[in-house]
Amino acid sequence: MNENTITSSAKLIDAVQTIELTSNRLAVVIDKENRVIGTLTDGDIRRSLLNGDDLNTPVDKVMNKKPVISKADVSDSFLQKVLIKNNIRSIPIVDKKNRYIRTLYEAELYKNDIPSYLEKTFAAAVIMAGGEGSRLRPLTEKIPKPMVDINGIPLLERQIRGLVKTGIKTIFISINYLGQIIKDHFGDGEGFGAKIYYLQEVKKLGT
Repeated sequence: MNENTITSSAKLIDAVQTIELTSNRLAVVIDKENRVIGTLTDGDIRRSLLNGDDLNTPVDKVMNKKPVISKADVSDSFLQKVLIKNNIRSIPIVDKKNRYIRTLYEAELYKNDIPSYLEKTFAAAVIMAGGEGSRLRPLTEKIPKPMVDINGIPLLERQIRGLVKTGIKTIFISINYLGQIIKDHFGDGEGFGAKIYYLQEVKKLGT
């Protein structure tokens, strides 16, 4: 599979990990024939989690089952109009049989002339912070791995402050091992310039 594709049997956690690894913030759901059957953005995931779903929810319950897609043999100007009309930032490109080729990101269409509204578009982030960090023991016997102190600042705090600096101010943190320490440190995120939501892992998913 491509780096930002997942199957309909995948879980929401798989979509989160896929989106974290891609620059276009989009997970494309494909079937066994590599045909596009849905998409998931970080916005879709946020809404799902806020509605009470958890990270083990199947993606086919949450995905957009009528995604905007495009054939490969169209002009850049046509694609620009499609993206603007549908208020989206990326689009799956498919062949004549709707088989996935790649995902095109809006900035690609503008070369060096990126519209100002694109520069102001920010996303949310999901941070996996539930692992035990067993390889770092004894450092992690009493604190979770993301809270290991580096030069006076926990690793996770550095990550959150970095996200806020880039404009990402809605942050979901998946917790498990010693998760209360993380919640006590960050609270609702107000003190760090962010809105922080916590996701309790049903089983250990790692960091």
